[in-house]
Amino acid sequence: METSQPASKLSMEELIAAAFADTGLNDFGEFDPREGMEHFLRDINDLDLNQAGRINISALMHRWLVNGLRFADDLKKHPEILDEQVDDPLVILGMTRVGSTMLQRLLAADPDTLCIRHWESLNPSRMPNAVPGEEDPRIGIDREIIDAMIKNNLGLMQSHSVKVDDAEECIFVQLPTFKTVGHCWVAPTPNYYDWIRSQSLHGSYAFLKQMLQYLQWQKGGRPSANGDRRWILKTPPHIGNMDLLVDVFPNAKYVFMHRDVHEVIASTCRLIEMLFRTCMDVIDMEAVGAYVLRIWSEEMNRHLQQLDALGSQIDLLDVQYDRLRKDTFGVVRDIYQLMGRDLTPRREQEMRMWEANDTHGEFGSYTYSLEQYGLTSTDVDAAFAEYNRRYFA
Repeated sequence: METSQPASKLSMEELIAAAFADTGLNDFGEFDPREGMEHFLRDINDLDLNQAGRINISALMHRWLVNGLRFADDLKKHPEILDEQVDDPLVILGMTRVGSTMLQRLLAADPDTLCIRHWESLNPSRMPNAVPGEEDPRIGIDREIIDAMIKNNLGLMQSHSVKVDDAEECIFVQLPTFKTVGHCWVAPTPNYYDWIRSQSLHGSYAFLKQMLQYLQWQKGGRPSANGDRRWILKTPPHIGNMDLLVDVFPNAKYVFMHRDVHEVIASTCRLIEMLFRTCMDVIDMEAVGAYVLRIWSEEMNRHLQQLDALGSQIDLLDVQYDRLRKDTFGVVRDIYQLMGRDLTPRREQEMRMWEANDTHGEFGSYTYSLEQYGLTSTDVDAAFAEYNRRYFA
């Protein structure tokens, strides 16, 4: 459906009505998005969005709503979806820009794993016009989106390049709940962030589990010709939500990626700047710096407290960014040992093929610094004092 050009203020009622009309459905099931959507829209409607930004954010929200409706409808028609076993994923933890994308895509080259592909991350729910034996229409939609990203925001692709079949972050399939920290990176939404952190996000993680069950069901189930397929999950917003991960995925294993926080924050500021430029003409660079530093330091401090509280309940491997770059397959072997899986010659060969063909950096290089965003090393050190003490003493 082609959505009409939105008015200057986005209306929850109009967006939901459009999703109902597009799908012919009107039931979100147990995960009703309205409460979170209302708070998200308050911040969005206070922003000085450009015309393209209003259209793009309207289209994003429409997609989240449509996928939520189709997901709830498929669950009603196919209750066996919830019989799928997904309790033991490998979860890659870490802030943005720590090498987690590279690690996830490398591990996902193992044919005996499961991951969320980019085209699935944008539209995890099945489309009614899909024809068995033909290319899934969601793939063509994703191709068009990626082409538009390359044309309209090359800087974003420089920071985080994607291809249709790339392994992608699981936060994208949680977005229909309108209750994630991930929404805060679409546009600057500080009040929404404050509200999110006053709420339980357990429903968002229950939704993630059901989405993995749904995707696994679409992929033909968990078994493979070589045994059991395990999910490889990754998204930076899992930082600060360890208690929920442990509750929802009781048999998960974890890899916690670390990188010098000065590099992390500076590079993240550049990524977030590029994201915000998709919807705003004027970017306050110092405000971006303060926003990124605040959210990531608060999330990391929450994460460290949760690690302390959970203690031996977590089976976790710490990996430094520099080691991943210099000893990639040493890290992989450690991860397979953590999972209790064999790194067979076939699995390693597939990963080495992915590594050899990786096109990271194809859209050019870029520079960034803390100073561009009004930050200093002292600011970062103060915000991450406990994290640095533990991992970079």
